[in-house]
Amino acid sequence: ELIEKLPDKWILPADFYWTDIGHWRSVRDVQILAKKKANITNAQYVQLDSSGNLLYSFSHKLIATLGLQDMVLVETDQVIFLCPVSRAHEVKKLLKKIKSEQGSKYL
Repeated sequence: ELIEKLPDKWILPADFYWTDIGHWRSVRDVQILAKKKANITNAQYVQLDSSGNLLYSFSHKLIATLGLQDMVLVETDQVIFLCPVSRAHEVKKLLKKIKSEQGSKYL
C-alpha cells in the first residue's frame, strides 16, 4: 500500500525465483538452487548416491549418507529431526506432539 502512495515510481518486469521460507523444504529448495549442489550441509559430509538432502548438524559430527534421497536432517544438542522433504511442512504437528508428550524441554 505504501508504494501506491508514492508520486514518482517506476515498475520494471523481473524474472526471479521466489519462495516463502516457511519450513525446512523451502530452506533446502532455496539452498540447492543458490548453491547448485546435490546436497546442502553445514557439517563435514561424505555421501554415496545421495541427493536432494538438507543436513544440518550443530554437534560437529561427520555426516555420512548412503542412498539417501530428498531428506531433511537437523541435529541440535537435544534433538535429532529426520523426515522426508515431502513432509517437512508438517513439522508444526510434530512440535505439538513433542510438547504434549515431553513438555517444552526439547522445544
